Amino acid sequence: MATTAKQPGDRELEQYPRKRQPLIDFGPLGRWFEDRALAIHYPLREFLMHPVDKFSNIFDLMGELTAFLFINQLITGIILAVFYRPTISGAFVSLQDITYVTPAGVWIRGLHVYGASAMVIAIFLHMCRVFWYGAYKKPRELTWMLGVVLLIATLGLSFTGYLLPWNQEAYWATMVGTFMPFYTLFPVPFIGRWVVILLRAGNDLTGATLTRFYTLHMLILPGLLITALTLHLALVVRQGVFFLTEEHTQ
Repeated sequence: MATTAKQPGDRELEQYPRKRQPLIDFGPLGRWFEDRALAIHYPLREFLMHPVDKFSNIFDLMGELTAFLFINQLITGIILAVFYRPTISGAFVSLQDITYVTPAGVWIRGLHVYGASAMVIAIFLHMCRVFWYGAYKKPRELTWMLGVVLLIATLGLSFTGYLLPWNQEAYWATMVGTFMPFYTLFPVPFIGRWVVILLRAGNDLTGATLTRFYTLHMLILPGLLITALTLHLALVVRQGVFFLTEEHTQ
């Protein structure tokens, strides 16, 4: 059989074969941080290179789905905040502009609105599964408590975000929702009424209420959720997922 003649540079390629290099090498960046006493390389590598457990069914992914939906809420919320105006005269009008004027605004708002409902469902299913398997027991008590904080923060985000459109449905639903502590804490003197005034920033729903809910929705609750989620994921990586390990079979 005829053989193909070697080209002049083939001998050099045989002596010095080309090494396979990653598309993007983050090693120098990690070492740059480490040289400045910011040792983020090792925890980041431990998190990203953590082996994925073997899943048995779709409910094993509820935690990952919740985290994915939160990222969706974070990205779409930032985009919506660019066009939203948290004032009585501008809230409803700005959302109409986002829906009908802003390019792809209706899709972004839809992803945010329906993503909020999906996140509540996903985190509820995740909490039920963890409780069913008893994964809240030692040594995962702190992981469970952080999960409860995440659940409360998620419900708080849904509640505070409901008022932001400032339409009739949002107004009267928030009026009823903010008055519930008065009935719940009625036997305790002054507490129920004080909670209502604290939520509404007064006796009625006004522009101050809208500003307070917007601050909670955009700053306080997301900061709390990100902090709790970071600690929650760190503990999960450290201890492993209970129902994907051999502990629950013993």
